[in-house]
Amino acid sequence: MTLAHELQHFLQHSEQTQLWAANSLVPRLPKTALRALELRWCDIPLEREARIVSKRTAEQVFGAELVRQYIDHKIADRETDDDASDWQCVQGLAALAPYNLAEETRLFFPRLKGYRRELEQVLRDFQAENPDFLAVDLGALLSGADR
Repeated sequence: MTLAHELQHFLQHSEQTQLWAANSLVPRLPKTALRALELRWCDIPLEREARIVSKRTAEQVFGAELVRQYIDHKIADRETDDDASDWQCVQGLAALAPYNLAEETRLFFPRLKGYRRELEQVLRDFQAENPDFLAVDLGALLSGADR
């Protein structure tokens, strides 16, 4: 599952760079902001899609029952409560359901309006080091505008 998850991130970066960049800002928000927003890692559209794809791939290779058992084991054998929460999220994902990263990103970002200043700082830091972030339009993202 991990390999499929990371390969999906590679595809996101290469095929949907602007969406990858925008979603990559969220985990860099201060932990206090993430807690206040009650965000789990799997709530971030980029991460949710990677989890769906990895679960779908695993089910196609090993079968849904074996994947369910594996996830149950990961939940029971968790390292942290956050780890268990993440695996519970994966357990609840419908592996065959369609997922539109662009639309889900558009719907997600307005939740972050109250953290615009923090997002702007994260974006500036990333833009200074990586040109992939130059085209990110935070105003459009936070307003939920179609891109």
